[in-house]
Amino acid sequence: MREETSALDHASSLIALALARFEKYSLLLNNLDAFRLGIKLLSNGFLSPELIRPTELRNVLNHINQKVSGLTVDGLHIFRKEALHYYRMHEFMATRSGRDIIVHLPIPLGPLRHTLSLYEVHVIPIPVPAFTHATTLTQLP
Repeated sequence: MREETSALDHASSLIALALARFEKYSLLLNNLDAFRLGIKLLSNGFLSPELIRPTELRNVLNHINQKVSGLTVDGLHIFRKEALHYYRMHEFMATRSGRDIIVHLPIPLGPLRHTLSLYEVHVIPIPVPAFTHATTLTQLP
């Protein structure tokens, strides 16, 4: 009886070990698929959060902001500190150096602490009732 219990305990621990290794294998495979997808998106012009995590990107932007703000008297600042902005943009370069993938992001810098709103004015003809012509507003800001 004692030998059977010992054999069952051994078999149980082997099954638990096999399940734990299968779980690690499954997680590794999932991470590898996410990395592969991130590389594929990068080659198509999209920066993926699976490749560079948003927290890591925010930390790098904060570090750069601290470094450049002390360089001049007026102090330069990063205009776009939100990680989402960099995931939406497509104006970056990716290179490979050995086993490293280097992503070059253009980071807008300026002396202002905050971004300014940018508006676009669309000039459209305005029909005038009882006339056969239209009025167009010109020289708008």
